[in-house]
Amino acid sequence: MKKSVKKLLTEECFWELIENSCCGERLRAELEDLTEGEILGFIYWWNYYIEETYRQELWAVASVVLQGCSDDGFEYFRRWLLTRGKSAVLSALADPDSLCDEFDKLPDKVLPEWEKVGYIAYDVYGEKSGKDVFTEMKKYDFDEGVSYREIELEWSWKDPDTIRRICPRTFKKWRDSDKFDIWGVCWLSADPDYFTGREPVAVLFDRERVEASTWKKVFAEVLRRCSLTHRDALLSLRGRIKDEAGKLLSDSPGGMKRPVRIDDALYAESGNYGAADLIRVLCERILDRTEFFYQDIKVVLKTK
Repeated sequence: MKKSVKKLLTEECFWELIENSCCGERLRAELEDLTEGEILGFIYWWNYYIEETYRQELWAVASVVLQGCSDDGFEYFRRWLLTRGKSAVLSALADPDSLCDEFDKLPDKVLPEWEKVGYIAYDVYGEKSGKDVFTEMKKYDFDEGVSYREIELEWSWKDPDTIRRICPRTFKKWRDSDKFDIWGVCWLSADPDYFTGREPVAVLFDRERVEASTWKKVFAEVLRRCSLTHRDALLSLRGRIKDEAGKLLSDSPGGMKRPVRIDDALYAESGNYGAADLIRVLCERILDRTEFFYQDIKVVLKTK
C-alpha cells in the first residue's frame, strides 16, 4: 500500500511557502530548508493546483494577455499564476476575470508566464537527496506528472465575442495592450486584427527563424512550411477555395492578381489584402482546411 503524500506537507504549509517566496523569486531558498519528504509534499500540491487551474476560462484569459497561447504557453502561464499566491489562485478559479488586476502588478515587458519555476522543486529534491524524484514519487499515492482532464473550449480567436463573454474586463483592458510585447513576437494564431498597422520582421518555426519583412513574405513562408508536411492537402484545394480575388490556390499563376509561388505545382493568391485580412485568408481559408498545426508558429514584429 502506498504512503499518503498529503501527510508530508499540509496544504496550508504549501501556500505559506509560496507566500514567503516573493512571488517565486525565493522559492529555491524556501525549499532548501525543507526535508526530503516535505519537498515531495510540495510537489504534490504544486501539481494539484497546476491541474486545478487547467480550465478553459483561464486559457481564454491567458490568450488575451499573451496575444495567443499554446498548450505549453498555458502551462507556463499557470506556473506563473501559482507563484502569485493562494488569494490570486483561488480568486482566479472562482472568477478568471479577477486576473485583470493581477496583470497590473507586473512591470512592463515582464510576461505572466514562467517555465523554469516548475522545475525548482524537482531540482532541489535531487540535489538534497541524491535520489531520483520520480522513483521516490511512486512510493506515494500520487502520479509522477500532471494528468489533465479533457476540456472543451467555449471560445475561439475567430470569434472575439466568445472570449469577451468569459473575461470582459481582461478583454477590454489587455486585448490591444503592448505592456507584455517584450520582443515584438506574436503567435500567428492570435486575433488577426492585432497585426493591423504592424510590420513583420521574421517568422519563427520552433527554433528556426526565417526572415520575412512583408506580410506577403510571411504568407509565403508559412505556406511553404505547410507544404513540407501537408502538400497533398494543399494540392487538393487548388481551384476549390475562392474569394473576390479569385482562386486562392492554383497550379499556375495565370489569372491571379498577386500570385505567390510555393513550388512548381502550387501558387497562392496574396491579393490586395491588409495584414489582418491576409492572415485570415492564410489561417482560416487555407491552413484550417489542411489540418496543419500552425498554433506554435510566431511572427516577429518590428518594435516601436
